[in-house]
Amino acid sequence: MLSLEDAMTPAPALHTLLVIILAPCLGCGLGGHDETDLFFQEPPGSLDLLFVMDDSASMAQEREAIGRALPDLTAHLDGVDLQVGVISTNLDNDHAEAAQLLGEPPWLTHDELDALPERFEIEVDGGSRSQGLDAALVALDEATHPEANTGFRRAEASLGIVFFTTTDDCSDRGALGGGADGFDCLLRTDLLVPVTELAREYRGLVEDPRELTTSALVDLDDADEGDRYPDLVAHVGGVTGDIGDYDPSDDMYRIGAVLGGRRLAFRLDRLPVLDTLEVWVNELEGEASDAVLTEGWSFDLTRCQLRFDEADAPPLGSVVSVLYESSGTPCD
Repeated sequence: MLSLEDAMTPAPALHTLLVIILAPCLGCGLGGHDETDLFFQEPPGSLDLLFVMDDSASMAQEREAIGRALPDLTAHLDGVDLQVGVISTNLDNDHAEAAQLLGEPPWLTHDELDALPERFEIEVDGGSRSQGLDAALVALDEATHPEANTGFRRAEASLGIVFFTTTDDCSDRGALGGGADGFDCLLRTDLLVPVTELAREYRGLVEDPRELTTSALVDLDDADEGDRYPDLVAHVGGVTGDIGDYDPSDDMYRIGAVLGGRRLAFRLDRLPVLDTLEVWVNELEGEASDAVLTEGWSFDLTRCQLRFDEADAPPLGSVVSVLYESSGTPCD
């Protein structure tokens, strides 16, 4: 997040312009605000996009439907310098392509997206556990990723990760033992890596939390399957949809909108005193008097996150300023 102090730095010029535009709105609160966090709703210049796909036989129909709906997602990414890769949720040690980008070349650019649905036709390996949350971390971490992945992650690019699966995550890092299966995951959730810890590791993949989004299409109707993927999305920010829908086009469109810069969730620098929170939205090119004290949002104290309802998400080309009195505790 960008603090007001950072925004007032003379360079780059865009930040100076934003402070000039927003300055009147920053003084129009009720007082008691010692923190101001600014967020820009703008498309990324470049984006590394990783799809994490369930390779189980039961997912065949869903993978085909997702492939057909890809244009609904990529429609939001015109003009973005794009690299797209696909990995499996299977992280079994004996799986030769665990965490490896699938296909040749290992990733595709914007001009090669017609070939992307073929990457979803993953050969079923027979693995009984979905470990997609850890698989993505292994695939993206320079210290652990397979050699084929070298060059996919660019330091200057934003990062988007989208999970597609009908089974919940079972990232245990060996705690369940080598012979564990999906039933063990359901019975011993206490041995799985906590999602809060995983969320911190995901944020560590980027220099700025604004550069990262995660989304997931999962089985929302099966309560027995758990909610580790949606929980990560809630921590990091993104969209969760139901993979059981016959046509995932609407959900893919929603995911694309977030990847394209229309964010829904904003993590603050410090825990706020809740009754002091004010949220203002202003067009980047607008006049100071156009700033609007907005509604349609809620605050998740556990995740230190401001979240807008999708219908009220600030539009592209706007800046969101969050004013609040700090409780004195940094957001972890």
